[in-house]
Amino acid sequence: MQGSTVMSDQYELFISYSRKDDADGWVTGLRDFILADHRRFSSEPMRVFLDRSEIHGMDDWRQRILGALRSSSVLLVCQSPSYYGSAYCKWEFEEYLRMQARVPVGGDPIAVVYFVEVRGSDLQVDARWREEVTRHHHIDLQPWFPRGAEALLEVDVAERLGELGERVWDRLARARRAKSVTGNLRRPSATFVGRHAEMRRLHEQVALGQVGVVTALHGLGGLGKTELAVAYAHAFADHYRGGAWSLAAEGKADLLALVGELAVAPELGYTRTPAEEADPQLAGRGVLAHLARLATTDQDPDDAEGTGCHALLILDNVDDPRLLSATQVGKLPARDGVRVVATTRLGDDQLAQRGGLAFVPVDALEPGDALELIRWHQPPKDREGRYPDFVSREEEDAARKIVELLGGFTLAVEQVAVYLGVNPDVAPSRYLSWLRSQGLGLTDQRVTDTVREAMLHEEGLLSVVLSAQLGSLDEVAGFVLRAAACLPPEEVPWPWLEAIAQNRFPSLVVTAEKDPWPAVRRRLEGLRFLTPGEHHDLARMHRMVAAHLQASQHADRAAEAVAGHLAARGHVITTGGPVAGWEWSVFTHAALPLVRTHPEIIPAVGNAIPRLARYVIDGTVEQLADQLLDHHRGLAEAMPTNLDAQSDLVVSLFRLASLLDEAGTSLLAPHVAAATATRYWAESCALMRALDGQGHLPPGWDEFLQIACERANR
Repeated sequence: MQGSTVMSDQYELFISYSRKDDADGWVTGLRDFILADHRRFSSEPMRVFLDRSEIHGMDDWRQRILGALRSSSVLLVCQSPSYYGSAYCKWEFEEYLRMQARVPVGGDPIAVVYFVEVRGSDLQVDARWREEVTRHHHIDLQPWFPRGAEALLEVDVAERLGELGERVWDRLARARRAKSVTGNLRRPSATFVGRHAEMRRLHEQVALGQVGVVTALHGLGGLGKTELAVAYAHAFADHYRGGAWSLAAEGKADLLALVGELAVAPELGYTRTPAEEADPQLAGRGVLAHLARLATTDQDPDDAEGTGCHALLILDNVDDPRLLSATQVGKLPARDGVRVVATTRLGDDQLAQRGGLAFVPVDALEPGDALELIRWHQPPKDREGRYPDFVSREEEDAARKIVELLGGFTLAVEQVAVYLGVNPDVAPSRYLSWLRSQGLGLTDQRVTDTVREAMLHEEGLLSVVLSAQLGSLDEVAGFVLRAAACLPPEEVPWPWLEAIAQNRFPSLVVTAEKDPWPAVRRRLEGLRFLTPGEHHDLARMHRMVAAHLQASQHADRAAEAVAGHLAARGHVITTGGPVAGWEWSVFTHAALPLVRTHPEIIPAVGNAIPRLARYVIDGTVEQLADQLLDHHRGLAEAMPTNLDAQSDLVVSLFRLASLLDEAGTSLLAPHVAAATATRYWAESCALMRALDGQGHLPPGWDEFLQIACERANR
């Protein structure tokens, strides 16, 4: 949600061309089109390098542009006879290929625009060079190039270049995700501002071996706790050669069991022993030892003090004080190997002990930082698109008043910044007038008399700000966003959203001629309603934004569509169909709230539980099974003579007892889990005997009856 305000000298898109092809402004116009197309979807700056200076010798030219070439994630080649006749262009291309071999980003980093056809008989061309260029994705502009730069205004050209814009967008998104520390941590927001003092304090405390607790003053949300922790991990990545690892801590009270969830993270490369599969705490100890080994492997010989020999654990959204109690924190290795940062709304007065905890409170953004956040999203004033700024001093003053009105509430300020950036026709002064018309005046001040009043005040601000953003969305984008709000906020799967949207809007179905979905995704990402998650197929949505959308008009229709898709995926999981690696946990986490509001999906979800239990070890499968048991018990008690209700209750008891028997759970200690399983076996045995005595035991259930009775009496 926030980022550094210092504009980087690095670039993302490098345009390689011959100056002869820009004699009438074609290449310059192409650059301007790409920037304008990007701006339609996002206010986040795209840094484009287009060298238009005179060349005074190869050595001077190399020094001037090598840095830009090395930092760029995409090379755009403007192919023509003039291009292949340039030694400078050849050097650019070859240098870029050498550097790309060392960049861990998937996909094709080279795009090609065909200006003029290059025939072998026209000139002597390096065959290998041309072959390498032509194998990449290309956009053919040959029919329009002779007409000059004015052809860029034609509809056919705009459609072709729109495809180029989507390709560049996808490549840049990949590159930005790749610029990350080792581990499962997502990249920080490109617009993170301020928080220098908090980050410095956090590092000082964590370096001493204390648990850094990033908390919010007054218990408010939307201030940037998680973003601060993520930005810290990236800023100090050299201190954590063991990687930075994020763990969802909501609802968790056992620290070792929580750490043990990392055992199945593919990035960790860890294999649990059978004993660890049965005991989450034992798995946690194994993961901690593995992280310590990772941190000390290949230690830098110049790092005599071992400052980088650590791994970082980020416990995100701690909501149970027991997780940070002295007993739990004491289970961590003493000082060496692993460092811990926790984000929470809990204050120091709510946590049982302070020894070993270092609190770093996060409050509203400083006015200067909040103003810079809005400035960052403004249209750039230079042709290269590198320096965003307000168009006048008057508009800057209006933005400053917006910041004052919003009280530096980070999430609201960011939403305003993005809205103004994507809608450059809406000046800050105009937006300020609109805010005032909504009942927000400059006399409003942050209410801090009580935590409850402060939270209501922030929620009111966000509601007003979001209304402008949501009003700019079309029906499709609005529906997709409301569907996203029904899914786990840290795990919003793009493939699911696409399938759900295509099911509701036939116009989104991909054809041989067109794929409408990328434009929808770009719109929602550009407005930062959905931001990159920890996997390229997953997005994130701020919890406060999700809560606002869940209460909005037509939210029930979106929830119904999501529930229907979840039921369909449950059938695929049950029947052994193809399932993405991230889908196991997303399905389980999404099902927990949806089975309460949409009981019609319970059969599909329940049938998927046995397969889910193989891959999801964070305790939510057991929670889900327990929830379904409560549902079926209620039906059985309400309809004691209904054989289907009684049979469903038996299935739920059998399923949950099996889960507690066959695998460890982070919800219950092993001895408690065993005792609970025995009780459920006994209950299912009694119910099946009653059905058998009435002659209503379903066919084939004799074996289940025998298993339940044997395990109840062990």
